[in-house]
Amino acid sequence: MPDIFQRDSIIREIQLEPVASKGELVAGDWWEPAETKRVPWLRQHWMVIVFLVLPVGLASLYFGFIVSDQYVSETRFTVRSTGSDDVGNLAALMQSQKLSRAVDETYAVNDYVVSRDAVDLLVRDHNLRAILSRPEADIFNRFPNFYSRDNKEQLYRRFKRSVDTDIDTDSGISTLDVRAFTPEDARDLAAALLRSGETLVNRLNARAHEDALKLASQALDEAKARVTDVEMRLTKFRNDQNVIDPNREADAALDALAKMTTDLVRTKALLGQQIATAPQSPMIAPMREKIISSQLEIDKQRAQLVGSSEAMASKLAEFDELTLDRELAAKTLEAAANQYENARQEAEHQQLYLETIVEPNLADQPLYPKRILSILFVFGISLCVYYLVKGIVGTISEHQA
Repeated sequence: MPDIFQRDSIIREIQLEPVASKGELVAGDWWEPAETKRVPWLRQHWMVIVFLVLPVGLASLYFGFIVSDQYVSETRFTVRSTGSDDVGNLAALMQSQKLSRAVDETYAVNDYVVSRDAVDLLVRDHNLRAILSRPEADIFNRFPNFYSRDNKEQLYRRFKRSVDTDIDTDSGISTLDVRAFTPEDARDLAAALLRSGETLVNRLNARAHEDALKLASQALDEAKARVTDVEMRLTKFRNDQNVIDPNREADAALDALAKMTTDLVRTKALLGQQIATAPQSPMIAPMREKIISSQLEIDKQRAQLVGSSEAMASKLAEFDELTLDRELAAKTLEAAANQYENARQEAEHQQLYLETIVEPNLADQPLYPKRILSILFVFGISLCVYYLVKGIVGTISEHQA
């Protein structure tokens, strides 16, 4: 009997004890495996591990042990132009040339040093591929690497990450920074880009001078052709009209007409005097004949000067027009010749200059990467993401409850 009662009491105690659900750990289960006890902690802190610990750990590994040091060489330059006021040649020779900022050309140089043409030049003359694949480079930043293709486009993208340009709009000074895995490579690349920019400026000079000479030469040829045409028209007029200089002939005709008119007036005066003093004088008839012949000659001379299309006045109008055209053509030719000579002289002098203000330096300390700042930056971003995800998960849990 006691055994029966003892067994019933044990059964009742077992029934009254709470049964642990599957997946839960009951207090006092010290004999449970260690892996089973860690599962709730991992589930509880998975967001910290995924969004905070793991990114910061990877960033610390990358920036602390993998990424290579990069050295920066800096150079500063500006593009200036020379010019003088629009004054006479003598004054221009006596006037000192003035330097001014060439803003457009400065922007052109800055665009050129980060262009594909600059990359091709560096690859051809300065071993850019060897510089980007130095043994000092890490597996992520060297070119080519395990995730990028070895082609021109990928090389250009990698090059742009190594070069930075900036222009101070107030002073017109441009700053060029070049990064490389050794200080010598950074300095050599910066110097090569500076020389390529100067080559571009020289090419712009040559193109401007060539265009100016071409335009001036065309204007000079047109002016010469115009002068030749006017001279041919003037020669044809002289041959057609049988006259060398109508102005001189008209002046001679006017002088002769004036003399004949004076003689006619004098003869008429003498005739009147003769009639008054000796009406029966035999000199009166010859004087009257002389007056008549003189008047006819005067009328003839006047008819040759004016009054018809063949008169000297018509010839003078056409001749004066041709003379005016010749004078204008001669002045145009003189101006074109002066313009061509000025263009030729300017072509002998450089109008644009790339002036180096700071030579490329040889760095003695790597400036990149910013290891501690980069790790702190990743930590800050990861912390923001962690709290954002935590808030979203908490909101979803509240709605489900």
